[in-house]
Amino acid sequence: MSKESVICPACGSHEVIRSEKESFSQLTLGETFSFREINYKCASCKEEGDFLAETDKNYIAAEKIAQKELVKKILEKIHAAGITMATFERVFELPARTLTRWKNGDFSSSALALLRIVITYPWMMEVAENKFEKEYSKCAVDGSTNLKAS
Repeated sequence: MSKESVICPACGSHEVIRSEKESFSQLTLGETFSFREINYKCASCKEEGDFLAETDKNYIAAEKIAQKELVKKILEKIHAAGITMATFERVFELPARTLTRWKNGDFSSSALALLRIVITYPWMMEVAENKFEKEYSKCAVDGSTNLKAS
């Protein structure tokens, strides 16, 4: 994008200079990923920022790629632990072929959260296999917290 096509939102000037830099972020339980950070600076009024919200778009695209890799790695770890996709889907009452869709990149943030929970707390598979029964999961907590199973 040429500097003539960007208009300063503060003063309306076309004297806007674009700069880029590589920035990094990290997923929860995942790898570090990079994205292009875009900044504009008005030569007239010195206003500065991402006038076209390009950084957010770049971040979201890079994050999605990193999430896809994380899902694949978690599913590989689950498989390496001897848990089949069919077993996982059955105990969490997921439709058949759900994990195949997740592995192919079709997953929600809730799916990613479930995978993070299971990989962090592998015993959750056993809890799920036992239908989250209060006696089995021992999740009933005394009145000192808000977490209570009914």
